[in-house]
Amino acid sequence: MKFTIYQKKLIEKLKIINSIITKNQKNKILENILITIKKKTLFLISTDLEKEIIVKTSKIKNIIEGKITISGQKILNLCRNINENVKIIFILIKNKMKIIANKSKFLILTLPASNFPRIYINNTKKKNFFLISEKKLKYMIFKTKFSMGIKDVRYYLNGILLEIKKNKLFIVATDGYRMALCSIKINIKYNNYKIIIPRKSILEIYKLLKENNKNLIKIKIFKNNIIINIRNIIFISKLIEGLFPNYYNVLLKNIKYKISFNKNLLKKTLLRTSIFCYENFHGVCMKINKNICKITTNNQEEKILEKIKILNLTKKIEITANIFYILDVINVIYKKNISFFLKKTNSKIQILEKNKFLSVYVIMPINL
Repeated sequence: MKFTIYQKKLIEKLKIINSIITKNQKNKILENILITIKKKTLFLISTDLEKEIIVKTSKIKNIIEGKITISGQKILNLCRNINENVKIIFILIKNKMKIIANKSKFLILTLPASNFPRIYINNTKKKNFFLISEKKLKYMIFKTKFSMGIKDVRYYLNGILLEIKKNKLFIVATDGYRMALCSIKINIKYNNYKIIIPRKSILEIYKLLKENNKNLIKIKIFKNNIIINIRNIIFISKLIEGLFPNYYNVLLKNIKYKISFNKNLLKKTLLRTSIFCYENFHGVCMKINKNICKITTNNQEEKILEKIKILNLTKKIEITANIFYILDVINVIYKKNISFFLKKTNSKIQILEKNKFLSVYVIMPINL
């Protein structure tokens, strides 16, 4: 094996694939990346057995085909300390990789490519796929990812539901105490289906997507895996098996109250209030009467009372909720004002945002 590549081209790809590599693995080959040269293309691959990243480039020279694995962290750290306009030469000599950069030479131990584990794709059944722009998918994940479960024993909550239904794409996350949903119309011509993508994979996908890139990406769904083609990157992840909660049943059917606030005023008020919450219990009480909302919380020794105006008159109503759940929603709402919808006092809150997408948030009440 032999190839030459510029430092600038190599390091941007090494940063991507090293993001899922963790140190001190029992199986040391998981700390390595798989380097493959085939048909004048360089493939760099990393895996943690749950997900896999493949980055490819044809911008290499002096090629001799082959494949081997080498420490991902060592190569990345080495490239960080080489100037970006420098050509780096890789030559495989027996079981070691010789690396030449200007007058510097390095000899790094390798492990056989045959020992490198790959994620098995069960493609015996017909796969589903659809196209969506990077920008739209990143937006939908941004709108929902904060509501995912974290190491919940209900393993199916530790991820995001992706569902295709009636020419719409739905992305839903819940930890059992709150829910975030974002949907958009898409053009598809196949049956409805739904999958659960693990939390770590969702966060990795979010990092790979570019916010301002309108280019289409291809998402392929297999029985136990998802494959996403993002520019010159292929991301593969295992899926979570399980039954995701019926999110439609969580949505309010009969709305009786609507309370509207200036978003920034409410955010600053809640941030001040959060300072005085119990450390392990982040409850806040919002008592509304006519056009005034009294916001209170306390810990064992301290108490706070805030008053802010609301933008519409309403009857007496009380809201009790986790203050940080409310703030999480405020942080993903782009409009100037924010409205809470309720069915009755001390019930769950529903918050809506409509543009090209429909975003819905539900926060369950708590007992203070």
